[in-house]
Amino acid sequence: MRWMRYLTGALVALALLIPGASADISPDLYDTLTKTATTTTTVTESVFWTPATGFRIILQGCALSTDAANRISVLSASAHVIPPQEFQSYGSVVIEGGGTAIWAGTTNATLTWTTTTKTAASIMCWGYEIK
Repeated sequence: MRWMRYLTGALVALALLIPGASADISPDLYDTLTKTATTTTTVTESVFWTPATGFRIILQGCALSTDAANRISVLSASAHVIPPQEFQSYGSVVIEGGGTAIWAGTTNATLTWTTTTKTAASIMCWGYEIK
């Protein structure tokens, strides 16, 4: 029984002396970017995010908002990045992956958006760019 006390004490002392393995890993591996666009009319594949030359976009989420019935789409090369969002009246919606990527673009691919109604609408997307 006495040896268990010594063993426990030795393990606690050892745990306090050894730094955690995660101490050497930087928590900031990339810089989060936010891109926004607004309109009061219809837009068709209007570019709102162009990555730096040679980079690609890693999308982590988007917030869409409209003042009236509308359909808002987020696209890249005319393909839907997230499903088109139908609004029956005014409202907002957030599409995100809980801190993970919801879409990864190809090198130099841009993000565009499209709306179907002449009304105030906005988009805010966030993510990062990598080589």
